[in-house]
Amino acid sequence: MEDVKIYRVIGQMMRDARTFRGMTLDQIANKMNVTIKTIQRYELGERKITIGTLVEIIEILGLDYSSFMNEVYKRSQGDKNEP
Repeated sequence: MEDVKIYRVIGQMMRDARTFRGMTLDQIANKMNVTIKTIQRYELGERKITIGTLVEIIEILGLDYSSFMNEVYKRSQGDKNEP
């Protein structure tokens, strides 16, 4: 179940970064040669994302991988103590 949470956090952060940069799902999908639905499923946490794919998306978004993953870790740990 922990994996699902991490994929959701990653997806939310990807979506936030994409929209902040004014990029569309179509733009990301075209750069990666995948369908819009694939990117959408990553953003919703519905599809597991490989490290290679994640690195590619992070680079397209102009983000730093280490900083991104540190933030993923923080956010995924954030509500562990909540009921």
